[in-house]
Amino acid sequence: MKKENFNKALEELRTTQVSMTESESGDMLAQILSTPIPSPYSHGVLSRFAAVSRMQLGVLSLLIFTLSFGGVVYAFESSLPGDLLYPVKIAVVEPVLNVVNRAPEKRVVWEEEKVTRRIKEADALAKEDKLDDKKLEELESKVRKSSQAFVSAVEDEDKEQDEKEKRKDEFKKKIEDDDKDDNEDDEDDDKDKSEERRDQKERVKKIKDTAIKTLDDEKDKNKSSNKKNKK
Repeated sequence: MKKENFNKALEELRTTQVSMTESESGDMLAQILSTPIPSPYSHGVLSRFAAVSRMQLGVLSLLIFTLSFGGVVYAFESSLPGDLLYPVKIAVVEPVLNVVNRAPEKRVVWEEEKVTRRIKEADALAKEDKLDDKKLEELESKVRKSSQAFVSAVEDEDKEQDEKEKRKDEFKKKIEDDDKDDNEDDEDDDKDKSEERRDQKERVKKIKDTAIKTLDDEKDKNKSSNKKNKK
């Protein structure tokens, strides 16, 4: 790793922090210890066991290391697609939080948060004119997946169907309202803003539209499924 890249990584680690209470960190550790993390590189029983053990050890080492500094977790929150720390945020930090938030009611909030994160990442990239085709495709895919997971988590909750539908509609409205706010901001911008800037804003809107469409599609699927089950 080049020196300037290493220094950049250290700076991101230093400046992105999220505090955790003792009970929260204890809960995270307990759930990680009880949950296997499959490895994409495992082949056969013995190699699979070894790979899982190494991955758990790595995650636990990171967790113990970060918790040892006054109960602070470096969460890589400010990293964006293309940054050095973004793969760690996506492949290590968020999977750990997937485990912590595996209960249906927690999973609903967490999957909604992941959709919101991806939209914010897209917006941050767009402001720097860095939301290229590759990053757009990557974020769209993640938004689609998390939107589907959000609907699935809502359906798994022990609530009346009317409450579930209301929860889905509230999230959809939240995204739509955020899009309206962006459009109002655009009207206040310089009328001669560059074509590149308009293109970047359209790319962010495309990601929001993907989330909204996915929520609608999943909602329709569940309605159809519920009707069939009643017959």
